[in-house]
Amino acid sequence: MLAKFRRGEPVDLPDDHPWLERVRQQCGVGKLMRRVRVVTHPLTDYLRMELFHYASEGRFTGTTTEQGSLTRYLNIRDRALADSMELSAYTARATRR
Repeated sequence: MLAKFRRGEPVDLPDDHPWLERVRQQCGVGKLMRRVRVVTHPLTDYLRMELFHYASEGRFTGTTTEQGSLTRYLNIRDRALADSMELSAYTARATRR
């Protein structure tokens, strides 16, 4: 996927991708799914690719999964959320640089 992004080719997940199906199912029953990314500047190609999967209004359009224990993930997520900003605020700030 990253190689396609670097070549400027479309990087799309099919609508029936298992992760997208899971997100739709979980959100359909009222669960909230969020993702926090710690970014550095300049952005890596991988982070630029990940941000490319969001629509301009911040709507999620794709993802990758990560391995790890749930407890550790939740602790890291909570710390990151405390210092986070919305994607729209980040992209507005990044375009002013």
